[in-house]
Amino acid sequence: MSRDDLQPRPLDFGDASPEPGVLRFADEKPAEPAQAVAPLFGERSARKTAPRGEPGRALFGESGHPLLDRCFELAMQRFPELYPKHQVRIERAIRQLMPPSVDAATSIADAPLRACGESVETLTRMTRDFADLDAAGIMAALLDRATHGPTLMNRLAGRYLGVDTAEPDYRAALTTLKASLQSFSARIDAIQKTVMQAREGLGIGLAALCAVAGIDGNPDDATASNALHDRRAIVQQAFQQVELLSLQARGFEAEIVNLLSRTDQLMNVTLPAALAARQATKHTFR
Repeated sequence: MSRDDLQPRPLDFGDASPEPGVLRFADEKPAEPAQAVAPLFGERSARKTAPRGEPGRALFGESGHPLLDRCFELAMQRFPELYPKHQVRIERAIRQLMPPSVDAATSIADAPLRACGESVETLTRMTRDFADLDAAGIMAALLDRATHGPTLMNRLAGRYLGVDTAEPDYRAALTTLKASLQSFSARIDAIQKTVMQAREGLGIGLAALCAVAGIDGNPDDATASNALHDRRAIVQQAFQQVELLSLQARGFEAEIVNLLSRTDQLMNVTLPAALAARQATKHTFR
């Protein structure tokens, strides 16, 4: 044995890959190059890259950036009933607000805000029209007239002055009153639909605004931050307003239904009985 045979020989990997740190078995084919290298301590799950032009991409890159994920988590925690039903719309609104800007903050939930203001005006006009109708007063007056007949002054005027007070057409008056009340029912249905849509839109906007306001995404822009917090306060107040409008509309609807029932009872039960009793009394004392 020669001295050269005693020297350690260099390791030979044959056709091994020249890439450092990659082990390859003999019968294994070269692996396809990876599309993207995931960070060792990155996100919990891979997300698709956001399309170009998507709000939030310029600052945060992909739509799965941890700040956006944190916003989604905050929205889900603070609005557990709303988020599952409107997740897509809430996350879209969050992306519109990221990065925070004055234009984005002042335009979020704009249509529901207008609907809220218009609903308040509509309900105010409807309340005024209902007060002017005075349906309860009309029914009380008709019942009093049918029960007691003409007053003493009316009878004296008819006897000595020849001024005869005609008996009112009770059925025609109540039919007209009923039609007026039914027109309020249609108006209430319309306002309830508007209020429901406004409530939904305001809730989505509020969820997005609360989530983004809870994340300090751009602390250097105080103007955008103030606009974001101001918008959140406005949308929250509008949301409370539509909640109140919904209660008022339901109360108004219950009152209309009650008056319609009273109208039917008065026209078909109470007044015919009162008029029949008055006629029977008149014939008895002749």
